[in-house]
Amino acid sequence: MSLVNTFMIAAIQGGAYPPEANWIADRALRRLNTFDGLDELVPIAYDAGLELCELVVASKRTDTGNFYVEQDKRYLSTHLTQEIHVTEVADAIGLPPPAYLSRLFKRTTGHTMRAYLAAERIKAAQHLLVADERSIAQIASRLRFCDQSNFTQVFRRQTGLTPRQYRDANCR
Repeated sequence: MSLVNTFMIAAIQGGAYPPEANWIADRALRRLNTFDGLDELVPIAYDAGLELCELVVASKRTDTGNFYVEQDKRYLSTHLTQEIHVTEVADAIGLPPPAYLSRLFKRTTGHTMRAYLAAERIKAAQHLLVADERSIAQIASRLRFCDQSNFTQVFRRQTGLTPRQYRDANCR
């Protein structure tokens, strides 16, 4: 188990998105808690290590090379359950004025901060739908969607499935 945690910490230090690295490690640890024999231990740890390495590689591909934009992305990704205003983000990363940060983010990533935040919230929702017993409405509320209908629309647009379809397909 500590090996999986070590892999997770290394992945985060390598640039992986912390909540996603944590989700991968949690999934591996849940599998380890139910494994039947030692012959399953190595494949579980190997799969987790490989998935975390892929996460680091993917983070390098999405790195914009702009310090402020990367700080902005990290701030947004770690405040998914909060109401976020561009002024707060600019203050938190030390880059006033907020309008400049918005333009810089859009120019660097090709997405608005709002679109990026919605995509990150959907990634978090995918994890919660599989790992959490909360209702879809509770998950939508926790991730700051105005209601379940809006959440379903955004989720379907990004994943091609409704939250219920996603949960049913991934919870076995």
